[in-house]
Amino acid sequence: MREIFFILKFKLLFIFKTALDSKWGAVLKELASVAVFTGFALSTFISSNYATAYLLSEAKIGLFLFHRILSMLLFILFVLVSLGNMIVAYSTLYKSKDIEFFLTTPIKPIKIYTVKFLDNFFYSSSTMFIFIFSILLGYGSYLGKPLHFYLFSFFGVIVPFMLMSASLSIIILMLILKLSKKIDIRRLIFLAGLTYAVCIYLYFKSTNPTKLFTEVMKYYPYIDQYFAQLDPSLALYLPNHWVAEIFYFSVRENSEMVLKYFLILISATIGMLLINFSVARKLYFETLFIAFDLKNKFRKKFEPEFLKFEKKSIFHPQIEVLMKRDLKMFLREPSQWVHFLIMVLLVLIFIWSLINMRLYRVETQLLSLAFASIFSFNIFLIASIVIRFVYPLISLEGMGYWTIRSSPVKLTRLYIHKFIISFFPILIVSEAISYFSVFPFGKDRNIGLLMAIISLFIALTYVSLGLGMGGYFANYTEKSPVRIASSRGATITLLLGLVLISIFMGIIFVPITFYFQSLKFNTEFFTSAILGALFTSIAISVPFNLLGLKSMKRDF
Repeated sequence: MREIFFILKFKLLFIFKTALDSKWGAVLKELASVAVFTGFALSTFISSNYATAYLLSEAKIGLFLFHRILSMLLFILFVLVSLGNMIVAYSTLYKSKDIEFFLTTPIKPIKIYTVKFLDNFFYSSSTMFIFIFSILLGYGSYLGKPLHFYLFSFFGVIVPFMLMSASLSIIILMLILKLSKKIDIRRLIFLAGLTYAVCIYLYFKSTNPTKLFTEVMKYYPYIDQYFAQLDPSLALYLPNHWVAEIFYFSVRENSEMVLKYFLILISATIGMLLINFSVARKLYFETLFIAFDLKNKFRKKFEPEFLKFEKKSIFHPQIEVLMKRDLKMFLREPSQWVHFLIMVLLVLIFIWSLINMRLYRVETQLLSLAFASIFSFNIFLIASIVIRFVYPLISLEGMGYWTIRSSPVKLTRLYIHKFIISFFPILIVSEAISYFSVFPFGKDRNIGLLMAIISLFIALTYVSLGLGMGGYFANYTEKSPVRIASSRGATITLLLGLVLISIFMGIIFVPITFYFQSLKFNTEFFTSAILGALFTSIAISVPFNLLGLKSMKRDF
């Protein structure tokens, strides 16, 4: 235990020293961060309370169906936490500078792993904790739950649920590194991604939200019964189902069933943690050196022909240098292209689910809600991609920024270059998602046109936000893009991006609601929505791009 306390003391002293050495500018940033987090928590609470009230009081879907929707959201959360921890863990457990220092001390590797595992878990999940607790408060306040419900639900249910997900992901990461000695790591990563994709596909195929909704509504208005017979057998063995059942029976005040599913959840979490540390005791030290070898291997081996500078290019020499340099920086970092492949996989899974989804036969009053949910998730995907890949771009210039200042390259051109190489890929993804998001509603051309135009403004807005905030909160000493994308500045940017989701939602809500209620195209509503998205995009893009450019000139 003394070694673990030593590592924790080392990290705390570093944090306090950084805080004490901060200037007034940094203090103001901290205050701004607190304000943003507080506003985000409050808006999430209000949204959660409203959504719960709407679904139970207005839509009247019943407690059973409500908690089955919650179960599906928890499944998505489990997957996201697993993928997020796996990617961040590679930087925290294998590439962090203090790992090299601790390896020179007599501290056992398993104790280093214990501290770094907890550091990784809380570092990558801190924003998610705020988000979930705010949702929990909104949900519980509508249902009139007492204080002990929130404490039990968060610390006794949500934290173990996420801890199980994090443990599973890191076990997979260590096994991938171990097997990479015999099998090419690219194949292993592909197989891991394919496994995740198959699991997601099988889950939603077996649960089938549309079929579940139809089956429950057959019993209307007696939909508050417990329709356990409609649950697929696969769901009974999943953690998200246990958590949803705990919440359902808490509302029903059935303490016996709450205790049953709570014990199942805790037992499974403890079992997963024991497996996690057992695997780490055997593999962590060995996989550390495998990770070091992989890093050197990729740097030496991978250099595509089109990135060589002796090849002729149609671009201006300065632009060619900047483009090839940024591509090399992206490809030589395994965490970059691995995360990119995972993001692409998630987008493809989402698109595939949209193609196979049919919602135009659902009740009219729920079509607007379904469209709004899909639209919100579209924007959330774009925001996540921007935070992960666009936000770190300026910070990744690193301590070699003097090469830019000593060259004849204008910083304005450098900033425009970073904006262009970010904007067009994000635009392609945004338009692809918007195109397929119309499929569940009958492929209406008018809705498709509206989505295509607004998706353009969404891409412009989020790239400007990510690049501008990335410049303002630039950290040139951090080499890991994953940790840059998980920093406080990135979290604030993500929270601002979530606020923008509600703004864009408000812009399209009236024309979409009118369309689904009357099944008529209203030119005035659609035009107003497009103009609203245009003005919103300009109002946000211009100041944030100016902020990013000004910050770059200030730092360089």
